[in-house]
Amino acid sequence: MKILYVITKANWGGAQRYVYDLATATKEAGHEVAVAVGGEGPLSERLRTVGVRVISLPLRQRRTFLLDVVTFGPLFSLVRLLRDERPDVVHTNSAKAGGLGALSARLVGVLARRSLGEVGPRIIFPAHGW
Repeated sequence: MKILYVITKANWGGAQRYVYDLATATKEAGHEVAVAVGGEGPLSERLRTVGVRVISLPLRQRRTFLLDVVTFGPLFSLVRLLRDERPDVVHTNSAKAGGLGALSARLVGVLARRSLGEVGPRIIFPAHGW
């Protein structure tokens, strides 16, 4: 199974530790794993150290989700990534990554169903920080 984790920031905090633990465990379980992250930082460094593929995306700017959707940059980057990667599961983390990731995955899934008769990616968004 091919799993793509998406998270907004590459710093080291609770959500990043969660993504690190999930990505390393699912890789060890034999799945193909990649983490799409906004920018570079301790998370991307630690993931590369243990052999998890890291994809840097323009998600980190301090802008609102609505502005990111209206300006399309981060949304198009994620759509392009999902079309290229074709993951079975898209696991988003953080509000911005969750919104943009889910929208992008749905867009790619709808296009795949219409053109190829395939089922789109499964989308997971855990609510952190409640």
